[in-house]
Amino acid sequence: MNKLVFIGGSKGVGKSTLSKKISKELGFDYINTGDKIRSYRENFHQEFTKDLISLRKNTLIDTHYAASSRKSPYNFEMGMLEENLIEIGQKSPLKKYVIYLSADPGVILKRRLNDKSKNRCLELGQICQENEINLNYSKLYSEFFSAIFQVLENENQSVQQVLKVFGDLLK
Repeated sequence: MNKLVFIGGSKGVGKSTLSKKISKELGFDYINTGDKIRSYRENFHQEFTKDLISLRKNTLIDTHYAASSRKSPYNFEMGMLEENLIEIGQKSPLKKYVIYLSADPGVILKRRLNDKSKNRCLELGQICQENEINLNYSKLYSEFFSAIFQVLENENQSVQQVLKVFGDLLK
């Protein structure tokens, strides 16, 4: 059975880097939710839900389970609407996985400091809050999808070690 895999976590945890490598290594299609948000704008929830339901191939979704406004970075909302998640869970024929990518807030802060290309919050307190909210929302995604849930640590492991754990999970 083909798989629909959501991998998400806080900004700077390594989602995009790891998701692209996993997709390439395992031969999965890759979708970045941020790209879809920018292309669909106001119709994101409806259009992205239709896209996900129509998928038939192994696909990895690079996402944030919690979205925060740039105007109010402490105001986190679930990245997708509950009713859309339930609809995807009911209508998509793919086996679903929800992976929460985790790293210590200090590690995330160091990554954010090293990445000058993006304007991200550098407050350790917010990173801790963002980690907790992303973890809680990832559990909700899993519940709404009836998906297999897994926490993957992305701190001191090599990409190859994380790939092995990821590959073993999807067997």
